[in-house]
Amino acid sequence: MVHSRVEPGNVATVLEALAEICPAITPTTEDLRAALELAAERDLTLVDAAYAAVPQRRHAQLATFDKKLLASGLGRKPDELLAEIQEETT
Repeated sequence: MVHSRVEPGNVATVLEALAEICPAITPTTEDLRAALELAAERDLTLVDAAYAAVPQRRHAQLATFDKKLLASGLGRKPDELLAEIQEETT
């Protein structure tokens, strides 16, 4: 199995970005309703759908290595998001 990994030199940057953009979030009732819809529409488990629904409802992107979430278009690989962020800031 091949995994996309963050380069060692970028680990600190990624961790700082995650700490800044990923506060602890408790899903709301609306988040869970959206998760139920996503689970049914995309043939996902409720847990996977909840991971996708929370950022989606907040107009954010989900960074994930989960194959089903990536294939469904509900998430993006962390290194792709990092490259996009770095491109935007240069």
